[in-house]
Amino acid sequence: MKNGRKSIRHYVFFSNAFMVVLTLGIFLVVYAISIKVYGYLERSRVVSESELSSGSVMAGEALQNRDWSSPEDGADLDRLGEELDRYGFYTAIFIDGEPVFSNMEDMQSDDLEEYEYFLRADSQSHIYMIDKITLITFCDAGTGTVVYAIDREALEQTPTAQTISLFILFCLASVAFFVLILCGVSFFFANRLTSHIMEPIRLLIRASENMKKGDYSDHIDYEGEWEFEHVCDSFNEMQRNIYENEQRKNAYEKTRIDMVAGISHDLRTPLTAIRGTIKGLRDGVAKTSQMQEKFLDTAYRRTLEMDHLLEQLFYLSKMETGNMPLQSKVVEWNRFLTDYREKQQNTGVDNTVTYDLFGKKERLCSLVDEHEIERAFDNIVENSRKYAGVEPLMITFRLKRKGDCAVITIADNGHGVPDEKIAYIFDEFYRADESRNQTEGNGLGLHIVKYLVEAMGGTVEAKNQQGLQIQMTFPIVEEA
Repeated sequence: MKNGRKSIRHYVFFSNAFMVVLTLGIFLVVYAISIKVYGYLERSRVVSESELSSGSVMAGEALQNRDWSSPEDGADLDRLGEELDRYGFYTAIFIDGEPVFSNMEDMQSDDLEEYEYFLRADSQSHIYMIDKITLITFCDAGTGTVVYAIDREALEQTPTAQTISLFILFCLASVAFFVLILCGVSFFFANRLTSHIMEPIRLLIRASENMKKGDYSDHIDYEGEWEFEHVCDSFNEMQRNIYENEQRKNAYEKTRIDMVAGISHDLRTPLTAIRGTIKGLRDGVAKTSQMQEKFLDTAYRRTLEMDHLLEQLFYLSKMETGNMPLQSKVVEWNRFLTDYREKQQNTGVDNTVTYDLFGKKERLCSLVDEHEIERAFDNIVENSRKYAGVEPLMITFRLKRKGDCAVITIADNGHGVPDEKIAYIFDEFYRADESRNQTEGNGLGLHIVKYLVEAMGGTVEAKNQQGLQIQMTFPIVEEA
């Protein structure tokens, strides 16, 4: 057994062994009973005392007329043996169960036990015919003397054809009965073993049929032999993996459809604007140089949007194919956040956004790719500018220590994200504004943030607290 559990190998072995032992036991019991019955039937064929040949009568009279007061007289016993021999009889004499005389070749006391049934303790001789063999018995209870006299000629004859036929018939009947018992017991145990083995197989067949129909909820609960338990557990694991793969496949398919629809929408919007601008220029709508410059600026800005989207898609492709190695080094967060805030303030992209930095001036360092973590920060800031929905917009950076980790929080003062949707904002191509009409965006920025942070050994989460907060946690390392 394995870990104390039952094994189908042991179950089959003990079942077959018990089947053989039980069959053999039943056969031996029935065979012993049959032997007894056969002996009884043979003894019933005895012809009781009867007038037989003159030799039989004279032998019987010789036994009965002898003086048995001194039964152990050897000379007298020899004379009695010789007299009975003249009458054609072998003689065996026992006193208190011990043999004292016998002229039978190779005849022992145990060989005569089958004739004890014919003894009569009445000091009289009795003559019997047993299967054509004449038997004379004498029993004297006072001296404990028992005499058997057996017809010599009949005893030396070979078994008759009838006796041989009966013996062969009895052997054939015994064999047939043994085969019948073996077949019956084998059928019983085979049926029991088959039912036992088929139980988990039926469960597996049922679950597989349900899987073919798309139902993966049929969990197999089987407790028995460890081999079948292992098979059922493996099937449950396989079923669970297939179900999860199906779920991932369906989710990926939906994401792919949403991605195609989203990219089509995000590309169509700037393309439409560019096409309208060019058509306006070609048709002479912009007649002044100022109008023409405005039209060109609009077209240029739209091309930048398209370029940014294509860059995000290219970056996503590198992430998913593993072709984007990280060049990690030790970064001191206070310095990095200060430099990043000043860089954002000096770009002049949107002068309505205010950047603040709070936190202790403790030197906290982590091992990250500085260039890629800056990209993650850019995506978070861009997400706040697009979706915060307030003016003026304030973006705040906070740094604190939590155990052995540095926690960086980027928060805005916007409307945040609905609670039922905040758990999905890091998903690929997900946008809280599913209509894609209110603001421009492709749903890739925060997904890239999550990938980068986790690739650098950190974690990221989002929550609403007077606006949207993106909280990143990185392990602290020594600056050296």
